[in-house]
Amino acid sequence: MESIILAAGRGTRMASDLPKVLHPVAGKPMLGHVLDAVCPLGPVHIVVGHQAERVMDFALGYNCPNMHFAVQQQQLGTGHAVRAALPNLSNQGKVLVVLGDVPLIRTSTLESLAAACDQHQAALALLTIDLPNPAGYGRIERDAAGQVMAIVEHKECNAQQLAIKEINTGIMCFNQSALQSWLPRLQANNAKGEYYLTDVVAMAVAEGARVVAVKAQCQYEVMGVNDQMQLALLEREYHRRPATSHLVSGRPAQAAAR
Repeated sequence: MESIILAAGRGTRMASDLPKVLHPVAGKPMLGHVLDAVCPLGPVHIVVGHQAERVMDFALGYNCPNMHFAVQQQQLGTGHAVRAALPNLSNQGKVLVVLGDVPLIRTSTLESLAAACDQHQAALALLTIDLPNPAGYGRIERDAAGQVMAIVEHKECNAQQLAIKEINTGIMCFNQSALQSWLPRLQANNAKGEYYLTDVVAMAVAEGARVVAVKAQCQYEVMGVNDQMQLALLEREYHRRPATSHLVSGRPAQAAAR
C-alpha cells in the first residue's frame, strides 16, 4: 500500500514563516509524526509546495525508506495536490491520502481504514467522525439507507446539510485505478475556485462504485492544525495520552508524570 501526504499548504493562520507542517508537537515537526504513522505501511509520496525545499530537507533526513516527492506549483485545492503525485504512483493496489498536519494520527487507524476498503471491496473508504460543532468541516451526506452519497464542503452547504454532525477528516483510502480515473475529471466550479478531492465521492456514487465510511474514535487523532491555538491543544493531548494510559493501567500519577 502507498500513501500520499499533503504537505504543500502555506498555513497563513499560523502567523509564522515556518511551513505549517514543520511546526513542532512535543519537539517533533507535525510532518514527522505523520511519517511515523505512514512509513510502516509502504512507499510514501509527499506533496510539497510552500517552501518546498525546506519541507523536503526535513523529510529527507527522516528515517523513512521509499520516499518520493511531488511539487504542487500552485495551491489549488486537495484534488489538485493529489493529482501532482499521480505520476509517481504504481497504479496498483490501494493508496492512502493523509494530511500533513494531523500529528496524532495512528498507524492502526490507517490500517483499519485500508482494511475496510478491502472488506467491502470499496473503491473509496473515508475516515469520518461525529462532532458536536462541525462548523468549517465538509459534511458526510448519506441517503435514507445510510449509504454515503457525497461530501459537501462547509461553504457549499445548505441549511439542512449544515445540521449534519458527521464530518470528513480528509483522510481517505482509494483503489488506485479508480483514483487515476476520477482526478482528471475534477472541476473547480465552487466558491473557492479549487479542485476538491472530496468531489470524487459523488463521482464514485454516480458510477455505482462502492464508498464506505469508517468512524474515528477520537477527534484529536484526526484534528488538523490551522492556528497556534490548535497546535497548543494537540500538544497537550499528545502529553495526556501516556499519562492516561498509565493511570488506567493502575500506575500511580507520579509514574505517569515521569
